[in-house]
Amino acid sequence: MTNLTRAAIPLNILLIDDHPLFVDALSHMLSTLREHVTIEVAVDFTSALKTLEENASYGLVLLDLGLPDIEGFPAIEIIRERYPQLTVTVVSANEDPDLIKKAIFAGVQGYIPKSTRSKVIISAINLVLSGGVYIPKIALTPLDINQPPKDRHATSSTGSSSTRTRFNNSDIEDLLTDRQITILSNLVEGLSNKQIARKLDIADGTVRVHMSTIYRVLGVENRTQAVVKAGKLGI
Repeated sequence: MTNLTRAAIPLNILLIDDHPLFVDALSHMLSTLREHVTIEVAVDFTSALKTLEENASYGLVLLDLGLPDIEGFPAIEIIRERYPQLTVTVVSANEDPDLIKKAIFAGVQGYIPKSTRSKVIISAINLVLSGGVYIPKIALTPLDINQPPKDRHATSSTGSSSTRTRFNNSDIEDLLTDRQITILSNLVEGLSNKQIARKLDIADGTVRVHMSTIYRVLGVENRTQAVVKAGKLGI
């Protein structure tokens, strides 16, 4: 994979945020990433979608969850569904650890709190551009680092310190979008990715993106395990 952090490679960024002072400050920081940086700003989600329709070749999309015309997570879902190839990172004033982990499980490549120091922001963006996932320290705990948000009901299976995860249907409904639950239901019915894509009128790549998120949330590695887990959850 091409290393997009190399200074010689031009970088086009779409910044979706309606706070002028923050946009100005962040734009200045972004301009230092490399020699050729182009920053397009959209102040609401409607104009962002119009911009992406005209040009979806951005190397990075930075998304604020507090936009005036849409709630945060539907914005993530729409971008991930329509443009699965884009690298999307949330930049938000909300520092709730559960919300941060939920955003990561929704498919973004990073979550940067707006209170983050400028040097850390640049490092986080470079990490994302190189193919990594940036999660701020406030969302990392020894027990939760590899677990979905709200997965706090671990119980000892032997009376020792070992733990195992328990989900219920309401947990999954919180962690997965409506589209992902629909895809999981179709998976249980035995449909292939291509069949699901045709049934839902979406691209094969979009199904694969959603499947990756479903696997992470369920804590499984393949379709068979996902079907078994879904059965146990009554999906």
